[in-house]
Amino acid sequence: EKRILDRISVSSSLLSEIIMPGQTISTVQAEICDEMNIRALPVVAPATHDTASAVTGIPVIDRNERWAFISMGTWSIMGMQTDKPVVSDAVFEAEFGNNALPFGKNMMVTYITGLWIIQQCRNRWVKERGEEISWEEIVHSTEMTSLQGVFIDVDDPVFAQPQANMPEVVREVCLQSEQKAPRTMGEVSRCLYESLVLKYRLNIERMEKIRGHSFERIHIVGGGIKNRTLCQWIADATGITVTAGPTETTSVGNALMQLKACSEITTLEEGREIALRSSTVDHYEPANKRYWDEMYGKYGTFMEIRKKSHEQVND
Repeated sequence: EKRILDRISVSSSLLSEIIMPGQTISTVQAEICDEMNIRALPVVAPATHDTASAVTGIPVIDRNERWAFISMGTWSIMGMQTDKPVVSDAVFEAEFGNNALPFGKNMMVTYITGLWIIQQCRNRWVKERGEEISWEEIVHSTEMTSLQGVFIDVDDPVFAQPQANMPEVVREVCLQSEQKAPRTMGEVSRCLYESLVLKYRLNIERMEKIRGHSFERIHIVGGGIKNRTLCQWIADATGITVTAGPTETTSVGNALMQLKACSEITTLEEGREIALRSSTVDHYEPANKRYWDEMYGKYGTFMEIRKKSHEQVND
């Protein structure tokens, strides 16, 4: 907006014309068409970026339900769709922000270090063993370990950096917070998965407080849905039904924008109905809530101690 640019002394002449999602921009350049032996295909603007495309493509079961979403991959984007931006001190303090969606919608989101940490650990374990380690083996070892209730804050900056030995970094952080250090692959992965699940629950509760209502469903999309144990744990920990799938929702959102450009759909609801009929999804009903309530209480204590420790360091 011009008044914002004026405040920071930036000329609006530097900006291009705003292009809306689902708008046909042009066609593929002639020289590229000749090189690839294709006709001049239209170029359509996507839903602003990959996350917005993924949220656009979510196969919503019931538009009247109150639902949240998690795009769960290397990084996790978690939030909810709203009719307009949600701007308040509570949103700022909870570390949420607003992003545009197609059809004039908005998403209030927060960004979380997702499966990146366990991916880094797997790289180290493969190197140490000298052979491939499947994700199925890692999940099985997670389920079999006796170590439970050891946590990290997945959003600690140390975990966002590439590490040559991420399992050792996890151990050091646990020791620094006076917890038992996870040693085996199963112990480390249990620590990481439980910490991630409880971070999701924390943010679900923050959103519910900001919006003044509870959620009836969590839609999870992205590569992380292949981990069925993790999906079930999210349902268990939050006490909310989880619907997972599809994996490549970003591609679905892009396809819907092309349908919009062709006037095949005129509303977001129409597009999501197509996404639902075209997708295979899995449903996870909450169970084992008592265990996760206990873990969440311990996690809350851990996070509060961590917060006070950081405040003392900054003082």
